[in-house]
Amino acid sequence: MCLSLSPNNNCWHTDSCHKQLSSALLNAELLKTFMKPENNVLMANHWNMSNDLYGMLQARNYINHNYLEPIYYMKRPNYYVYEMYKKYFGDILIDARVNGDTYDVKGYLSYISRLATEGTTAQETKIPYLSVNASKSADGTRVYLMVINRHVSQGLTATVNIGGFSPQSVGAWILNGNALDASNTDKTDVEVVFRGIGSFSSGNTITFPPHSLTALVFTSAKSPAGWYNPAFQYRQEITIDKAIAGTDLSDFPVLIKITDSSNPVFAGAQESGSDILFTLWTVLQG
Repeated sequence: MCLSLSPNNNCWHTDSCHKQLSSALLNAELLKTFMKPENNVLMANHWNMSNDLYGMLQARNYINHNYLEPIYYMKRPNYYVYEMYKKYFGDILIDARVNGDTYDVKGYLSYISRLATEGTTAQETKIPYLSVNASKSADGTRVYLMVINRHVSQGLTATVNIGGFSPQSVGAWILNGNALDASNTDKTDVEVVFRGIGSFSSGNTITFPPHSLTALVFTSAKSPAGWYNPAFQYRQEITIDKAIAGTDLSDFPVLIKITDSSNPVFAGAQESGSDILFTLWTVLQG
């Protein structure tokens, strides 16, 4: 299949909607569609990466900028969708099914060319509010879910069952903003926030906020033992040289400052650092 999507394919009522959270959620849905093997999509490109008008990164005043000085880039909502898929999605697609509340698109068939030309039944026009894309790691120790809550005003609670997999813990990263038209144009209204859910078993429930994309990482009991919470995929050991103190101390503050840009923490953690956790080496269970 060959196709082309311009920045305005996902909106037509305003020049700014491609910058908004609503556009990011739509693009997350498109990624799910493109990944389905039966759709035979070999490659899809997002146009474009950095542009003041249409880019995922907004380079402010880039035309008149003094290039002897650094450029300030603002991450727009679409950027985070791709970042989340890079960090929190696995190597192998697996089947996912949703049973729950729906909304009816029957009144919009004239705008949906595929449904309008091929025909549909009333049942097929009922779309679940929750959309799920699922995968697993190559070694089978992790299952990943990308969940879109399409409901514009209501959080939805769902029971999660994972067949053939025994989750031990889960971590959640949520892309959301204060409104569907939030765009990060003048300030950071849309961002990814980490929510450490912790221990988890199939059949437990998770609540998904309205108009949001949630990345869930489930870790099985097969994960290496001796770790605080397997939902945290990366760790570094910190050793404090006792010679620095000069005497025995307890319950004392320590400044941890990471300045080396090649340190893996910059690639694995959120920009805000909200998902960085410190534990004692003796603490093995959460």
